[in-house]
Amino acid sequence: MRTATRRLALGLAAAALAAALGCGSKFSLPTETKGGLVPPDAAFTFKGVLDGLPEPTDVLITRSSGNQLLVLAGASFDARGSCADGSLPAGTAQLYPIFAKTGTPPLSIGFDGMFRPQLAAEGGGLLFIYDAGDTCLRFTQPNLAPRVYAYRIGTAAPQFSFSDTNWAAVRGLAVAADRTVYVSGTFRVLEPDEFGRRTLRYRDGIWRYREADQYAHRDFGWTVLEGSGTGFVSRQSGIAWGPSWDPYLWVADGEKAAVQKLAIETDSLSHGVYQFDGTLSGLRFQDPVDVAIDDSSYIYVVDRGSARVLRYHDEGFAPSYVQQVNLGILQGEPPLVAPNATAVLDTIVYVADPPSGAALRYERRRPCPTCW
Repeated sequence: MRTATRRLALGLAAAALAAALGCGSKFSLPTETKGGLVPPDAAFTFKGVLDGLPEPTDVLITRSSGNQLLVLAGASFDARGSCADGSLPAGTAQLYPIFAKTGTPPLSIGFDGMFRPQLAAEGGGLLFIYDAGDTCLRFTQPNLAPRVYAYRIGTAAPQFSFSDTNWAAVRGLAVAADRTVYVSGTFRVLEPDEFGRRTLRYRDGIWRYREADQYAHRDFGWTVLEGSGTGFVSRQSGIAWGPSWDPYLWVADGEKAAVQKLAIETDSLSHGVYQFDGTLSGLRFQDPVDVAIDDSSYIYVVDRGSARVLRYHDEGFAPSYVQQVNLGILQGEPPLVAPNATAVLDTIVYVADPPSGAALRYERRRPCPTCW
């Protein structure tokens, strides 16, 4: 009897301790399987991995024609050879079920015409995929020049494509609802000197291409201005358009090690609204390379340098830090090595990790009624 009473008292004490910690706290529990802390409610937990991907370069959860996971995977010259020996890199663009597991084959929907797909974005019911082409042969074979292709999900042939010979290095792609395309990267520009001579230079920036112009050339009337003092971008990479109900252009700025929110205030201007650098998370960004926005104004930032994916909420003129997606507290959860891209849909987050050759899926737990 004493033993039973003692066990009951210990059980009540443990329950009281758990209640004191609160429903959002983490606490150690003995489990039949080893390892791990019980994640708090509303935390993201690792749910699966799609592996066997050669250097995934981008991931996208499609919104039109049902939700599917688009994975772009390529191979570098270091891994596959060089122009000298005729061994050229290649890549793939493949659709998977949104809850794909290890070993899940891609859906039988292809994308013709591409050589080395690198970036993907969706807008106006179309998928836009940037194909880096082949840097060795593009001058003799124009079909291998860098190009953006537009597809409808379920069709292999592109609806149309466009290119710009001034693209030196494209690192980000975003598309608005009206199919306006934004390209971030390094561009070749001719700038006059004090004597009027035009010199070829390389400049970082964001260029805009409009469907109304048949994507024939860059929209020279549009530019990113300093605005509030944060509008200028340098060594930028991932960009995103959103949310759908109140869209802004979001930019991962490598020079400032920050993410910027840009407002398209008129037809020809883009002003900086604010920027944030990871300080609220306890560690500044080390190398922010991608940003994604969901329809609830949550911002997801891939910080490659610290191998973290962070979630913020847009408060209009400032961000509020919410949580880290890849907590790494469950046994068997693969660590992120050098993540480079993310895709989000409500409570689902996919993260591409090239060194692992995989795309990892995280899902947010259902919050309890009294938790944040």
